[in-house]
Amino acid sequence: MITVLTLLPGQSSSRSSIGAGDPGRRRQRRRWAAQHRVVRGMVAEGLETFVAVRTGLSWVGRMAMTCYVLQNLIFSVIFYDFGLGLVGKLPAEWNAWGTLAVYVGVALFLVFGSGLRLRRFSRGP
Repeated sequence: MITVLTLLPGQSSSRSSIGAGDPGRRRQRRRWAAQHRVVRGMVAEGLETFVAVRTGLSWVGRMAMTCYVLQNLIFSVIFYDFGLGLVGKLPAEWNAWGTLAVYVGVALFLVFGSGLRLRRFSRGP
């Protein structure tokens, strides 16, 4: 468990300078308790998402070599001159976002394609 201690401006980290009845100390405890509740809520709500991501990654892991080859082949066809040649067609300011969008699309295609393949077979070719 990770404990985060937040000091208010003007406070030092030594215990002798902060008394038990100090209002700053009470504020610090309330802030820590609020942070703890927020983290617990985020973890509780994120469990379903985590399970879905873990399942998708396990599909890709069982077909790792196939996904690696397909990813490189797809990117080559999309970006380089012997395919669509998207590198030369995108404006310079769109290169980062365009590449990220294509990568997310290819990654989702590989995850769901792996899931479809593994419904019928136990592992990839």
